[in-house]
Amino acid sequence: MTVMPMLAAVALAAGPVSLQYEGPLKDALKEIAQRGGLNVVVAAPLNEAVQVNLTDVSAEEALETVAKVYHLDVTHEGKLWVIRAAGPADAKTPAPAGLPVAPVPPVANPADPDALRMHADRVREAAEQAREQAEALREAAQEQAEAAREQAQELADAQREEAQALAEHARAQAEVARAQAEVMKQRVGTGGPVRVEAGTTVDTAVAYGGPVIVEAGAVVNGDAVAFGGDVVLEEGAVVNGDAVAFGGAVVKAEGAQVHGDSVNFGGTGFGSAMARSMVKSQKAQKVTSSTDARDGGHSVGNRVAGFLAQFAVLFGLGFLLMMFAPQRMKTLEANIRAEPVKNGLAGFLGLVAAVPATVLLVLTLVGIPVAIVLWPAIAFFIAVGLVAVANRVGAVLPTGKLRKTQALVLAVGTLALMLVSRIPVLGVIAVTLAAFIGLGAIIRTRFGQPARGTPIFDSGATQPMHG
Repeated sequence: MTVMPMLAAVALAAGPVSLQYEGPLKDALKEIAQRGGLNVVVAAPLNEAVQVNLTDVSAEEALETVAKVYHLDVTHEGKLWVIRAAGPADAKTPAPAGLPVAPVPPVANPADPDALRMHADRVREAAEQAREQAEALREAAQEQAEAAREQAQELADAQREEAQALAEHARAQAEVARAQAEVMKQRVGTGGPVRVEAGTTVDTAVAYGGPVIVEAGAVVNGDAVAFGGDVVLEEGAVVNGDAVAFGGAVVKAEGAQVHGDSVNFGGTGFGSAMARSMVKSQKAQKVTSSTDARDGGHSVGNRVAGFLAQFAVLFGLGFLLMMFAPQRMKTLEANIRAEPVKNGLAGFLGLVAAVPATVLLVLTLVGIPVAIVLWPAIAFFIAVGLVAVANRVGAVLPTGKLRKTQALVLAVGTLALMLVSRIPVLGVIAVTLAAFIGLGAIIRTRFGQPARGTPIFDSGATQPMHG
C-alpha cells in the first residue's frame, strides 16, 4: 500500500470543533486537525468519499469517532496523532452489499448526560431504520420468490394441461380412425344390394332385403350373408367364411372361392317375399292379415311369407348380436346351459313383477314415460333371450354333413324353435318356457355381463363365423 504522509501542524491548544464536510476522507481528517489544533499524520491514501457533520465536539473525540467508523488505526504519541489503515486482523466485517446502513451521528458533548441520551436515541433510531430496511428487503425478496414460484407452478400446470389435452385429442383421433376402419370393414345394407368393390377387403358383408355382390378380386374375410337375395361372387372373388343366402342362391363365377360352406335356405322364388317381410314388415303383416281374413285363413302362401318373415327377423337379430356383441351372447348361452331352472324362475318372477311396477309408475305420474318404455324393452329382451335359446338348441342338433358354423347353428336353432311353436298347446308351452329361460338369463347376467374375474375380450372385433 502506498504511504502518503501528510502532516498538519497547528496550535497546541485544542477546542470544540464544528464541521460540515463532504469529500475525501483524508481531507476530512485534515479539517478536523486544523480546527481542533491537533498534530495529525495520515499514513494512507484514504480517498473514499465521506460526509461529516460535527457540532461542538472535541477534536480528539471527532478524530477517534471518524477513525472508528471508517476502520482506521489511530496511534497517539505525545502531541502527535498517527492515522493509518487498519490491518487485516483489525478490519471489521463490512455491511452486506445492497443494504444501506445509516451513519452513526457523533456525540455532541460527552460530558453532557442529555447529549449522551440524545445521542443514544439517535443511534437507536438509526438501528431501527436499518432493521426496517432489512425487513423490507426480506419481505420484498420473499414476495418476489413467491411470485416466481407461483408463476412457475402456473406455467407447469398449463403445460401439463396442454399435454393432456393433446394426448386426449390424439386418442380421440385414433379412436375415430379405428371406428372408421371398422365401419369400412363391415358392409351391412338394408333394402338394397350390398357391394364389395373390386380390390377391397372387408370382414363381413350382410344384406337385408337384397343381394350381396362381391366383385372381382374382392375379399370377404368373414361371411357373406343375404336375406331375400342372392350371394353373387364374381370372377376371382374370395369369401374366407360362409356364403349364406336366405330366399336366394349362392352364385359363383369361374375362379371364385368360398373357403367355408355355401348354404341356400329357400329358392329364388321366395326372395322377394322375404325382402318385403324384412324391410317392410309392417306392410307385409297388414297384407297378410287382410288376405287371411278374405280367404278364411287358408292362404298357404301368406302363411309361408309370415313364417319366413318371423324367421328372418329372429335370425337377423341373432346375427347382429353375434356380430357386435359376441361375448355377451356367449355369456347368456353359458348361463342358459348351466342353470336353466333358475333362469326360468327368474324370468317368470321378473315378468310378473313388471305388472305392479307399471301400475306404480303410472300412479306416480312422473314415471309414466318409464312405464311406456318398459314393455317394449321387455319385448326386446324376450326376443334376445329366444335368440340365445335358439342358438343353444342349434348347437346340440345334428346338421348332417354340413360343417357347424355360427350362421348355420343359429339358423337351425331358430328354425327348430319356430317349428315347435306351431305345435298346438305344446308349442305355446315350449316357447313360453324358452322365453322365461332367456329373459331370466338376461336378468341374472345383467344382459350378458361376465362374472367378476372373467377376462373380457373385444366384442367389437368381428371374426369369421366358424364353430
